[in-house]
Amino acid sequence: MATPSDLTVDRPLVDQEIRLLRLNPSPAGVDSSKPLECTIEYHPLTQAPPYIALSYCWGSSSLKLPLIIDGKPCGVGANAVSALLHLLPQNDSEIHHFWVDQLCINQDDNAEKSRQVTLMWQIYSLADRVIAWIGLPGEDDVEFIIHHMKQVAELLRKGDAAKVVEMHSDAALLLRAAHALRAFCKRQYWRRLWIVQEFSVARDAWITCGHAQLEYADMPGYLKTRVEMMRAFRTGANSFLEGVLTRRRRYHLRRMHATGEPSSAVIAGRPLAPWERDIATQQETLLRVLVVTLVLEVDHSQPEATNPLDRIFSVMQFADDKNEFVGFPEYGRKCEEVYQDAARCMLMQGHVDVLCYCQSPGEVEGLATWAPDWREPIKRPSINIWTDNLFCASGDTRKGQAVTAPDDKTVILRGVMVDRIKETGSEWDPDWTAKLDCSAALAYLEEVKQFCAASSRYVHTQPAGDDGGDGGVGIDVEVLRTAIADRYNYREEERHPELLEGYRAAVEYMKAIASGTNPHEIYGMVVDDEIGWQAPWFTFCVKNLHSRRPFLSETGFVGLVPMSAQPGDQVVIFLGGRAAYVIRRANVAEETWILVGECFAHGIMYGEFMEGKPEVRDFRLR
Repeated sequence: MATPSDLTVDRPLVDQEIRLLRLNPSPAGVDSSKPLECTIEYHPLTQAPPYIALSYCWGSSSLKLPLIIDGKPCGVGANAVSALLHLLPQNDSEIHHFWVDQLCINQDDNAEKSRQVTLMWQIYSLADRVIAWIGLPGEDDVEFIIHHMKQVAELLRKGDAAKVVEMHSDAALLLRAAHALRAFCKRQYWRRLWIVQEFSVARDAWITCGHAQLEYADMPGYLKTRVEMMRAFRTGANSFLEGVLTRRRRYHLRRMHATGEPSSAVIAGRPLAPWERDIATQQETLLRVLVVTLVLEVDHSQPEATNPLDRIFSVMQFADDKNEFVGFPEYGRKCEEVYQDAARCMLMQGHVDVLCYCQSPGEVEGLATWAPDWREPIKRPSINIWTDNLFCASGDTRKGQAVTAPDDKTVILRGVMVDRIKETGSEWDPDWTAKLDCSAALAYLEEVKQFCAASSRYVHTQPAGDDGGDGGVGIDVEVLRTAIADRYNYREEERHPELLEGYRAAVEYMKAIASGTNPHEIYGMVVDDEIGWQAPWFTFCVKNLHSRRPFLSETGFVGLVPMSAQPGDQVVIFLGGRAAYVIRRANVAEETWILVGECFAHGIMYGEFMEGKPEVRDFRLR
């Protein structure tokens, strides 16, 4: 039996051309005893007949069903064949051309695949309809939630909100909807990285499970209401769906701003809200797209891609600067080379803090320590994501940075040496999805407190008296800010009493838990759930850290460094960077360094160190 690639090898695609499958209408449906028959046609993309673009999971490579293509039997992925069987046109007025990547791209031809991937966003945005095939009906009741959402949407369009409330007063229906919605979110389709682009750019998107179909606009209440509904039935799988819906909305807001064309995918006859206008005008760099798409949330949900190159290639069409990444996408190259090329370009663009996402440098042979490994489950760095943080360790020095790349494995950045690490503490790497180990957390806080107490840099914050007359308030302020990497930028002294109250409440909470006491009964505190959302705010911040250990530098800086950091490593600031970094000498003779990772060092994160005009030098990273 032939493969799809066997049928396309004799007729390569020319520039801006696509293949389409043509399925003949069948009013009586399909005879399940015979394979579905179709033909392949070639069309210029902008002159193609109306077609449906299929967005789906390939599924197991070993599970195939027969399909007759141009009179030849062909083994095709079972999920694609199942979708085509359910979408078969019933009459001549229905669309009978389909674009299916598995069949319309020669998957064995890397050059053709590279060219077609560049066109993917156009293929899906020009399609008359994009079908998000989430699979066949099963015992998970997904068909029910699709019909339920359609029913709710119709009532809302009629302005009958009272009927919606009445529907959901039925406890049995509400419970069924909760379980079905969780199952809907858990469908494998939402985990696939490629569908972020496919679903987002569609003009008309439909979610399909067997014969049940849901129009995107019928997902009730638009994005905000949908997200709130999903959160009411919280499950870790929700974040995949939330991410896809958010990206679709973001894409169409930006498209509206660029073209001036209204989009029903975003609004329904109303002006944009201020926050929507902000999104519409924001610049989308490739680094930003990757961070927003791939960096883990607290539930660890990570979109999947079979080919590691697609962790960049599948989303780069969202980026305004995509043309600066010369040669992308290009299949057939080594993953390490592509990741290095991407990181090098970002550094030369001035995005020094791409280094924050190098969270396991040196662990992959062939990958430079200054290039993030986007295959790994990267977590939020200390600088958090974009506007959530005010750190600017390098001050106003971006114009002083001049990144060069003498060879494929080396970049040279300008920066300043801060200090050498003298001592490191124990590893702190809590599981975000489990209950906080309060005994371990208290030990972690005690270690941070000991480092702060040993540092002459923080002694001046102690009030007068044996313990300052306030139980060591000064040190406590430094401890609480350091222990959570100053997550909320709490520099204002007028906020310190509020912080201390929350910090001490959290410590009492953790002590109660560690001793086997219910803090709700004694202190009136709410015990946190597995994600930790309802714990005292400081407890949640402690738990939300990852892969760190406390450190003390030779001159008394205290902070958090990567778990792999060692005494003798250097803390540096690169010009134009928001974070501080730890580096280790690789070769004394060649003056080369390796990146250990980003760090938080209390007392330098807001540009304080740069005020002393330290000497700027070159750092050659390998």
